Amino acid sequence: LLNLPGWIAEMGGILCTRQGANPEWSYYTADMPYNEDSLKTPHDLICETGVIDQILDAFPGHVETYHDNYVGYEYREVTVALRGDVSAAQIQPFLDQAPLPLYLSDNGFVRRISGETTLECDLDHPKGVITYHVMPRGLTKGTGIKRFLEIRGWDADECLALGDSPADCEMADAVGTFMFMSNGLDHPAALAEIGARDNIYLSQLPATDGFVQAMQALLDVQA
Repeated sequence: LLNLPGWIAEMGGILCTRQGANPEWSYYTADMPYNEDSLKTPHDLICETGVIDQILDAFPGHVETYHDNYVGYEYREVTVALRGDVSAAQIQPFLDQAPLPLYLSDNGFVRRISGETTLECDLDHPKGVITYHVMPRGLTKGTGIKRFLEIRGWDADECLALGDSPADCEMADAVGTFMFMSNGLDHPAALAEIGARDNIYLSQLPATDGFVQAMQALLDVQA
């Protein structure tokens, strides 16, 4: 739609700078050492420390790993996704003791779990359950974008980012303009993150609707 040459995935941890028959992509792990000759993904290395199993064993029924709406590790390459009702303050001490530099990023609420789940917490809570990512220290959506722009040679002031969680607001530090979707205002940390930056605009629409409206506005300007 916008003729962009690549993409960023997994909270900034996968950077694709060229798509097609001869793609170019790399992992970005910030402060976490990573050697591609290991033939393992950063996700594999995090799991091999045993810290994820320690967290799951400590809070049975209240935290689980997942991919999209399904339980398990499949298809993740850099971060480890968790969800449940355990607070970040309860999980971070486990990561502080891990042999790799790791931290927990709050990625907002999920209101619908359509696949299997091991959670025993209140799945019908109005705000849903919290989603987290166990991340290499120093990796954020913002630092991932900053690295991507450095590789592409793009001017940050000419770039726009959009999101709907407190973790997404870190993207505003790497671009000229950021738009926050209205559904993210339910998160108690959202207003503090928005108020800490002067380049964030609020969409009146939630999630995908807000994104579509923003893209339509860009296309209208180009036309």
